[in-house]
Amino acid sequence: MASNRLNFGKIIASAVYKNGDNSFIRINGDFVSGSPTITNAVNNAGGAVNYSEALIGQKLVQSSAFPSGTTITNISGTTITVSDNASASTTSALARISPAADSFYIASGSLTVPANNEFRFTNITGSDDANYQSGTRTYGMIFPLASTSSTSNAIAGDFAQLKISKFGSRVSNVEASFYITASSDGVNGIPTGKTQLDTNTTYAVVEQSVSESMAPIFAASDVSISTGYSLAGYQTAVDTVFDTFATGSGAATGGTGSFSGSFTGSFKGDITASKVSASLTDGNGITDFTYDGSAPKSVSVQVSGSTLDVGTSGLRVADQGITSFQISSSAVTSSGALFGGGGTKLGVQVDGNTIEISGGSLSVVTGGLPTSSLATSSFTLGSTVVKLGDTKTTLNKLNLTAVTASGEFSGSASGSFQGDGSGLTGIASTLMYTASLGSGSVNLKSQALNILAGEGIDTSGSNNTVTISGEDATTTNKGIASFNSSDFQVSSGDVTLANSLSIPTMSIGEDLTVGLDVTVNQDLTVTRNATIQGNLVVQGTASFQQEDNLDVADRFIRLASGSTSNGDGGLAVQQTAADNTELFGFDYNANRWGFTSSFDPGAGSGFVPKSFVSAVANNNSISGSSTFQAVGNIYIDGSGEIYIYS
Repeated sequence: MASNRLNFGKIIASAVYKNGDNSFIRINGDFVSGSPTITNAVNNAGGAVNYSEALIGQKLVQSSAFPSGTTITNISGTTITVSDNASASTTSALARISPAADSFYIASGSLTVPANNEFRFTNITGSDDANYQSGTRTYGMIFPLASTSSTSNAIAGDFAQLKISKFGSRVSNVEASFYITASSDGVNGIPTGKTQLDTNTTYAVVEQSVSESMAPIFAASDVSISTGYSLAGYQTAVDTVFDTFATGSGAATGGTGSFSGSFTGSFKGDITASKVSASLTDGNGITDFTYDGSAPKSVSVQVSGSTLDVGTSGLRVADQGITSFQISSSAVTSSGALFGGGGTKLGVQVDGNTIEISGGSLSVVTGGLPTSSLATSSFTLGSTVVKLGDTKTTLNKLNLTAVTASGEFSGSASGSFQGDGSGLTGIASTLMYTASLGSGSVNLKSQALNILAGEGIDTSGSNNTVTISGEDATTTNKGIASFNSSDFQVSSGDVTLANSLSIPTMSIGEDLTVGLDVTVNQDLTVTRNATIQGNLVVQGTASFQQEDNLDVADRFIRLASGSTSNGDGGLAVQQTAADNTELFGFDYNANRWGFTSSFDPGAGSGFVPKSFVSAVANNNSISGSSTFQAVGNIYIDGSGEIYIYS
């Protein structure tokens, strides 16, 4: 059955966008230093294409966060994730998105097809579109090439082919916008060192074959396109498709003759000895088999089954498969303490005097271990040499039994003894002591040591325990005192004032002078009048909560006294909350006093008056100024005429 021919046509694009173009998609978003995530991404009207058509793999550039560009790895609503971390933080900042490398966006492409042909954009589905069905034909775009070093000069007769990967929009059957992208099939790609001719907006659109992505050869006159396009599809397919037949890859069936050289791929046919000059045969150690190439064949190892066998993991030694027959007698000579092999059992060579074999086990002969075989043959205890192997040795003046030891000892000893110790010498009988006031001695055999109480100290004794305790201090007795934790802090013996010190009554008869600064970390409440003779500096918010009137002795009140530049200022009257006031203020931009409502003084910014104060002037120098000549101001001339600026 004959196949349908592959469709072709011509597309003229209104614009073509490539990697690095800064006018393709523009967004505004929030960037955080050290983070790969961009939040609150919204479309910027300055882009040619809406943010909704942005794709993973495209390049994003932001002048401060990603000045060298980064690659988009994920898009989820208004959140974009990229492959790098931002180098700076910025809010609602402009960023530019361009197509990925070897990818282009065809904007508003107009389709022309051969006369009476029904091929339309509705016949095309991009390979990355959701409705694309795997295994069906795809469509590609053929376009002229230029060198990357001279992108505006076409290379005569040199074309490339990229497949249509995703549609952005279809305006009609013959007008659409879409992406074209290189692929790994070898046909749809751009050669190294070359790029799309940047002055070109005319393309050939071709239906690609399913297996090899080959484009048809067509008459250029059928769609009024350059004659170079007619063989461009053949040109792009030669290296990657047709050349495979010459190198031996691909599939072939039938045929006769001879073959030489290397072969890769699959083969079906008869390769027995009758058909080929050198067939496969089994050798020694390989189980007999035949192979004619018509079906897969497993080759197995032939083993005896007694010494070697084949397990689940491969070739192995059989259980109990090595006997004395597998061991040469030359490997177990008597000089190596082993004998046997060559068909006889293995044995251990012993002298029978020191080492013997008894009951199938090696053992030391009773009495067979001489003193010379020990690390030492004797040792000295006191002045007596004890020789190993002697039946009896007498140690002078030492008799040992199972329970006690008796006799005469000299030298030093450690441990315990039994008896009253009356015969012991060299033991101290007097305890010497030194007190803070005086010193003395105690005869341990006839006197007792007395421990008495003193000022603030109590003592008590029971059996062998003496307890020394301190007395609580009173107004008449020195002793141990405690500190109220509310007023004092004690750490490692140091006593300091607590963070909060409560003094019910303090009377200072004369002036109190503090040489250094006094810092109050918490609230300070003064229940009586406070007089400050120097300047009062309030770095926080000054709040006057007394309902009486505020008296100011100065004739002038200076607002914004710390300012070093021009700005707004005024008087705010709080209503329902601190951030809701009625403001009477001076607007610097308008150079006029005015009013506004719902004003938040804490915002720290200027204000926009809802109404202005009307000024009255009768001086020509004032009335002639541009500042005074504002809407609502009143001017009275020398004759009494009244004018209102409008």
